Amino acid sequence: ESIIFEPVTDGRVPHVHTDFDSVKGKISSDITITENGTNYIFEVPDGVKAKAVLHGREFPLAAGRNKLSE
Repeated sequence: ESIIFEPVTDGRVPHVHTDFDSVKGKISSDITITENGTNYIFEVPDGVKAKAVLHGREFPLAAGRNKLSE
């Protein structure tokens, strides 16, 4: 099983948060856009493979909270 986070950001919406309680555990994403850039927090359950795709670039994610910035 795997999760792919591939958010599309829009400067008109500066903050988005969502949670999903899956059978494997909590999956969540939190995106905040500031004047200094965009901050992402992705939460992945144990035992699940995941990656984030940001503007075509792939980033592997570990179980737990993962923080990325651009």
